[in-house]
Amino acid sequence: MTQQKQDVWWPCDGVSSVPESNFVVNLFKLSKFFILKAEPFVLKHNLTFLEIEILASLRNNYPEPMRPSDIYKNLLVSSGGTTKGLKELESRGYIDIFTDEKDRRSKLLALKPAGKELVEKFKEEIMILDRQILEPIISQQDLEKLAGQLYYKLSKNSPTIRSCINY
Repeated sequence: MTQQKQDVWWPCDGVSSVPESNFVVNLFKLSKFFILKAEPFVLKHNLTFLEIEILASLRNNYPEPMRPSDIYKNLLVSSGGTTKGLKELESRGYIDIFTDEKDRRSKLLALKPAGKELVEKFKEEIMILDRQILEPIISQQDLEKLAGQLYYKLSKNSPTIRSCINY
């Protein structure tokens, strides 16, 4: 009696009989690959990925200040996880943390010129790296189409995801 091979639903090797699982696992692998490739740039600036993401969130909202809760929601991290990064960025002169005049119980975050300059430099470096990684994999036209489809579908269905992918 021969045994029938079971469907592979979780693609450890990146291949699955379930397209959704295949897509998600390969997306995770691509994300990990980008993080590994970006790590030298992050370390060069003596920052953590979270600190870079905080600066980028503030840059996207520049010159308007943001509440720490907006940062937590944008990055999908806990307030405790972000507090250390905020304090570090403030101590290094990249951001200001100050009391909201309209609601004295709340804090606001603002990007300082040094933080804006740093995140823009980092953005340029990462854009070049992204291009080097993606050019051999997908055409510019297909990439724009895929990015547009993902943005449209995700932003249409989730305000949290909408704020994150508008990065």
